[in-house]
Amino acid sequence: MRSLTSIILAVLVFLSVSSARADDGPWSGDWDTTWSDGGAILRLEQQGDAVKGEVELFGARLEGKADGSILTCARSLGGRSATLILMLDADGRSFIGRDDDLGWCSGSKVDPSDTAPPVGLETPRDAAVAFVFSASQARCGLNAWWARAMEAAELSPELTALGRAEQLRQVFAYFDLIDLTTFRVLEITKQPSADEVVVPLRQLRTGVELPLTLRKSSKGAWHVVIPNQQEQLALSRSLRAVYGSDPPTAQSYRRLGNPRDTMRAFAEGMTRWRGRGRSLALSTLDLTNLPDELRESDGELAAGYLCRILHRVGFAGLQSISNDASNRDPVVLFDHPFGSIVIAPTGPEPSAPWKFTRDTVQSAEELYLATVGLPEGTTVPPGTIPTTAYFQIRDLVTERASWLHRRLFGLEAWQALGSLLLVAIALPLTRLVAVGAFRLTALSSRAITPPPPIMLHALWMLGFFAVVVPVSERVGIPHRYLSSIVPVLGTLACAALAVIAWHAATMLCALLMRLAQRTTMRGDDLAVNLLLGCLRIAVVVGAFVGAAYYWSLPATHVLAGLGIGGISVAFASQQTIAQFFGAGVLVGDRPFGVGDWIQCSGGAVGTLSGVVEGVGFRSTRVRSADGSLLSVPNSALAAVTIVNLGRLRPRPASLQLTVTQGATLEGVESFIVKVRARMMTNPSFIADRTAIGVAGIAKDGIQVQCSTSLSVKSDQEEAAARHQFLVDVLSIAQEEGLGLGPQIDQGTSGSASRPAV
Repeated sequence: MRSLTSIILAVLVFLSVSSARADDGPWSGDWDTTWSDGGAILRLEQQGDAVKGEVELFGARLEGKADGSILTCARSLGGRSATLILMLDADGRSFIGRDDDLGWCSGSKVDPSDTAPPVGLETPRDAAVAFVFSASQARCGLNAWWARAMEAAELSPELTALGRAEQLRQVFAYFDLIDLTTFRVLEITKQPSADEVVVPLRQLRTGVELPLTLRKSSKGAWHVVIPNQQEQLALSRSLRAVYGSDPPTAQSYRRLGNPRDTMRAFAEGMTRWRGRGRSLALSTLDLTNLPDELRESDGELAAGYLCRILHRVGFAGLQSISNDASNRDPVVLFDHPFGSIVIAPTGPEPSAPWKFTRDTVQSAEELYLATVGLPEGTTVPPGTIPTTAYFQIRDLVTERASWLHRRLFGLEAWQALGSLLLVAIALPLTRLVAVGAFRLTALSSRAITPPPPIMLHALWMLGFFAVVVPVSERVGIPHRYLSSIVPVLGTLACAALAVIAWHAATMLCALLMRLAQRTTMRGDDLAVNLLLGCLRIAVVVGAFVGAAYYWSLPATHVLAGLGIGGISVAFASQQTIAQFFGAGVLVGDRPFGVGDWIQCSGGAVGTLSGVVEGVGFRSTRVRSADGSLLSVPNSALAAVTIVNLGRLRPRPASLQLTVTQGATLEGVESFIVKVRARMMTNPSFIADRTAIGVAGIAKDGIQVQCSTSLSVKSDQEEAAARHQFLVDVLSIAQEEGLGLGPQIDQGTSGSASRPAV
C-alpha cells in the first residue's frame, strides 16, 4: 500500500511539474544565442502565447507572440525596432531564426547550473581576473560570459559615446591585445595604494608592454579601463609587429603554433565537445603511442581526464602560458609523482605543432585517480567539462557504491564486473539476433542461392564485436587491455564481414545472371562472372586491409607488403593472371554467350566445337558434340578466332548419295521424289531451305545432292534427326530397288566431329 501511495505521489508531482512547465511555455528561460556578428544571452518569459524578454548584453527588449514553434516578435534598442523570427526545434532545446538588422541567429537553452556566477570586483586582481577569464570563457563559445566581461570593464569617455555594438567590439578588440602578452595574475596587486593601478603586461620575444589600467569606481568596485580606439590602434601596431606580414587571425590558434594556442584549442574543443569540438580537442593530444583502432576512444578518455585534472588542481590563467613559438622548451602545467601534464612541440621543425605529450596522455588516468577527491579550484581553465558515459557511470558509482572503486588487476571493480556482465549478456543476445538474421537471409535468398552455414557464425561474431568493443571503450577500459583484445576480435570481425560480403556478392551476381539470361545481349553472363571474380578479390583484399588496421600495421608497410606480395603472386600464377585478363577480353568483345554453339581451332585450343555451358573467372566450359565437357582457359580462347553459330539458329547440313545399282532414269527420279516428300514431312527439316536433286554422273553411279537446315535445339535432337533421315533413305532405296554406294560427307557448319549421313 505504501509503495502504491509513493507511485501515485510521484505521478502527481510529475504532472504538476509538467503543467507548470506547460504554463511557462517552451520559450521561457535563458538562451545562449549566436548572431551573425556576435553572441549574447537571450532571456525570455512566456505566458500563454505572449512572450517578453531582453538581450542581456545589448539591453535590447523583445515582445511578441508564439504560434506553435514559431516566435515572431519586435526587438527594440535605442529607439530602433526590428522584426525577429525564431523557430523552435522539435527537442525544445534549440532554435534558429533571423533578425532584420543582425542577420541570422541560433540559440540553445541554458541549464540553470551553467549560468555564470556574479563577478567579484573587490580588488584590482579580482577585476583583471574577472575580465580576462570571462572574455576567455566567452571566446570558447559561452556567450553568457561576455556580459560578465562587460561588468568588469570601464569604458573610456570616447567609447561611451558610441553605440552598444561598437562598444562591445572595442572591448573584444582590447581583450585580443591582452591575449598577445604573457603574465600571471600574481603580478597584479590585491592591496593597492591608490584608486588607479597600471600593470605593464609584457610580450615575450619583443619586450613590448601593454599598460593595463585598473581603476576603482565611486562605488568601490574595480574595473579594467578600456582605452579609446586611437590608443588601441597604436598598441596593436606595437604588439603585432613581431608577426611581420603574417599576423594571427581568429583561427590561427587551430594550427597549434605555440603552447597557449594548444591550451586554447583544447579548452574550446572540450566546450563544444558534442558538436565539432571533439576533433579540435583530440588534435591537441599526441596519440601516436596508441594503436590506430583505439586512438579515438582512448583519446576521448584522456581528454576527459586532462580537463577534470586541470579544473581540480587550478589554473593560473590562459595568458600565463607562453605564446612564444620560437622558444621550443616544453611547458609543464602540472607535476605529480604519478606523471605530469606537459605541452611540447611534436618535432624539431619550427613549424611542428605543440601538443600534450605522449607521456601526458599515458599518465592521464593515474593523475585523474590521484586528484579525483580534490574539490574544483577557484581559478580553472576556460571552457566547460563535457559529460561522457564513463564519467557519468563513475559518478553514479561514487554516489551509490563507492566501494566498487577498488582496484582489481588494474581495473576498478565496477569496470571488471561490468565487463563480465557485458560479455554474459552480449553472447546470448547477439546469438539470438544472428539466428534471426540468418533465417531471414536464408528465406529471402532461398530462390537465388542459400547462405552457407558458416554465415551464421559470421553474423554472431560481427554482432558480438559491434556490441562489446564500443561499450568497453565507453566505460573506460584501459588500452593496455583493449590493445591485446581488440586486434583479435577485429581480425575475427573482418573475417566474418568477409564471409557475409562473399555471400552478398554471390547473391548479387546470381540475380544479375538471371537477368542476363532474359536478355538477348551476348556476353552478359560472361560480364557477370567476371564481376563476381572481381568482387571476391575485393572482399579478400578488404578483409586483409581491415585486419592490418586492427594490428596497427603502418599503411606504408602494408602497401609495400602488398606490392612485394603481388609481384611474387604474379610470378607464381602467371597463367591465372593471363586467364583473368583473357576473361576481361572476352567481356569486352562479347564473342559468345551461354548456350551458343562455337567453333575455334588453332593455338592452345586445337580443334574445338560445342555449346558454351558456362563462363567462369578462370575458364569457359564447353559441351562437345559427343557429350564431353571441356574446360578451356580464357586466355586460350581470347587468343584464337571464334566462330559463333548462335544459340537456336538452324544448323545447316549437306550430304551426297551415290546410286550405284538400278540407276535408271525412272528409278532415280522416283527415289528423289520420295526422299523430298519424306524430308518435307519431317519437322526437323526446314522446308524452304531443303533441296535435293542430281548433282553429277560419275563412273561408279549417279550422284544425288541433299542440302537442308535442321531446326534443332541440341546435339541430341540433331543426332536423332540424322538417324531417322538415314533410315528413311535406306528404306526408300530398298523399295525402288536401288543400291547406294559410299557416302561423301560435305560437312556441316555445326561441328566438324559430327558423323555424315
